[in-house]
Amino acid sequence: MTSKKYFCSTIILSSLIAAVIVSFNIYMNEYGLWGNAKGKSIKIWHNERTTKYLLSYNYIPANFEGILIGPSVSANLDTKKISGFKVYNASLNGGNISELKYIAENVIQKGNLRFVIICLYPYMTKDHGRKTSSLDPREYWESLGSLQILYLYFHKALIKLDFQHDTFNDYGYDNFNLKAEEQTSIELKASKRINYNGDILLRGASKKIIVTDEIAYKELAQLVDLARSKGIKIFGYYYPYYLGNYEATGFNSYKDKIDKIFTQDDIIWNMNVSKYDNFRSDLSNYYDRAHLSWKGADFLICEINKKLSIFYME
Repeated sequence: MTSKKYFCSTIILSSLIAAVIVSFNIYMNEYGLWGNAKGKSIKIWHNERTTKYLLSYNYIPANFEGILIGPSVSANLDTKKISGFKVYNASLNGGNISELKYIAENVIQKGNLRFVIICLYPYMTKDHGRKTSSLDPREYWESLGSLQILYLYFHKALIKLDFQHDTFNDYGYDNFNLKAEEQTSIELKASKRINYNGDILLRGASKKIIVTDEIAYKELAQLVDLARSKGIKIFGYYYPYYLGNYEATGFNSYKDKIDKIFTQDDIIWNMNVSKYDNFRSDLSNYYDRAHLSWKGADFLICEINKKLSIFYME
């Protein structure tokens, strides 16, 4: 075989292999990017950030009337339990508003949302910018053939074979409690855990100071303004601190600043008031004194459900 024929054969073979890989990934459609995604059920098998970002192009807009955004403290809320409304949990573990904004803006622009629910917690606005290389438009085309999609198939196989915990569902809920609790007593584990509140405070500074990054603050305001411009209703709740971690001065200074983003037309409620003291003082509602246990998460889901039902029944 001449070098010219060898070169041509190599190009043809490579093109065929690439075409097969691309065709297979389009057929599998693990991110719901291709075709009509209405009525499909797609869950996360690997890399929460990449998957939720790619799902925001087609799958979430096609199937959900609302989204919930927030950091890890709202990621383990099972929005599938909200009755009467289809709400996708677009929260991210360790996510800040910069990252959440990529997902939310996609859904707002491409879908027909009725409402957005925002978990208002200082971690979300303590810094800005992407924390990983995920949430990048290039991932759209990389879904047709890349290491990322290979990792997805690998982790999917591990989960299907019961070698790895299956923590996500098709509504974006991350049951990370499963890994932490292993079905054992929440009360016993909670009583042994250390007080958790460090990541929202200035290192070495007074615990009365809560950091709010100015760029992150503007990004949250921009997202709310975008939703309003599309006629989307804004719901938001100030996340309920475990009472033993609560410091009123710091929280109120944070709340006063965040409140300025919202108007009287938005439905915002504070879960750090006396009405919720029984809930916030009960350690069984938390599994590490910050994130909610299954029991605590179900209570919060009920509160969200009430707010939605009351507004849309009026």
